[in-house]
Amino acid sequence: MRLRALIAVAAFARTLGSSLESGVALLPALALARNTAGNGVVARALSGVIARVKAGDSLAGPLRAVPGF
Repeated sequence: MRLRALIAVAAFARTLGSSLESGVALLPALALARNTAGNGVVARALSGVIARVKAGDSLAGPLRAVPGF
């Protein structure tokens, strides 16, 4: 995985963890974290994750399907 993608994944994970720790609900926290990723490819992949979670999937399955997670 390229360095920029790794940095984007790290930013996503950090923001998601901080948001959830602060009491933000999962879907808004995912959207916020996606927007802070700073990488269009990663953000598009995370949009798919968010859609699957909204449809009732767990978070782990859709994230596992994204390269780099």
